[in-house]
Amino acid sequence: MYCMHCDGVIPLGKPIEVCPHCGKELEGDVKRYFNWVEIDRAPPSDLRSLLVPIGLVLVGIAAVVVLVWWLVYRGESS
Repeated sequence: MYCMHCDGVIPLGKPIEVCPHCGKELEGDVKRYFNWVEIDRAPPSDLRSLLVPIGLVLVGIAAVVVLVWWLVYRGESS
């Protein structure tokens, strides 16, 4: 396993809290090996980043519905 900060080799075995080379605290949920990075827990949801596009789509749909409703009832009153 390698340190994410200094690329120093960390021996496998007993878990340690800090890198023996640079002294930085090791993250418990991310481990870097020779050719991949392993993440122990799933990343957070992307829902927050999708709220703005979803809101814009809903506002657009509502505008179309209001426009169609206005056109239908305007035609009936004539």
